[in-house]
Amino acid sequence: YNPEYLPAEKPFILLIIGLSIIALAQAIIVLLISMGQEKKALTVALLSLACDGILQTILIPRYGILGAALATTGTGVLIFILALLLLKQHIGSITNKTTYKKILSVLGILFIAYLLSREIQNIFPLKNIGLILFYILGSGILGSIFFLTKNITREDIQKSLKKEI
Repeated sequence: YNPEYLPAEKPFILLIIGLSIIALAQAIIVLLISMGQEKKALTVALLSLACDGILQTILIPRYGILGAALATTGTGVLIFILALLLLKQHIGSITNKTTYKKILSVLGILFIAYLLSREIQNIFPLKNIGLILFYILGSGILGSIFFLTKNITREDIQKSLKKEI
C-alpha cells in the first residue's frame, strides 16, 4: 500500500471495532423489534443519532479522522449497552439459553445476509433503481428467513399490522 494511507490505519482499526459493536447492537435491536418493542428500538436509534452528532461535532475539529472514528465507536458502545439494557428490561433476564440462541441466530442470519448481499453486489454492480429493488427484495428474503427460523412469528406480524404508527 501507498505510505500516504498510513494515517488512516488507526482510525480504520477503531472503526472496525466500532462497527462490530454496532452490528451486535443492531442484532439486539432487530430482536427487540421481533418482540414487538418497536418504540424501544426507535428510542435507541434516536439516541444514537443525537449522541453521534454531538460526539462528531466535538471530536472531529479536535482530532480529525481519528475523532470521527472515536465518535462512531463511542456511539456504538452506547447503543449496544442501551439495547442490551432494554432487552433485559423487556424479557427480565438475558441469561437463559433460549435468549442466547435467539441472539446468535439473528446475528448469524444478518451476517450471512451481509455476505450474500456484498457478493451479489460484486458480481452484479447495481445502481439507482436496481439497487433500491435489490434492497427491497433482500429485505423480503431476510424477513422470510426470520419467519422460517421462528425469530418472527405469525403473532408478531399480526401485532405489528394492528399497531398504529
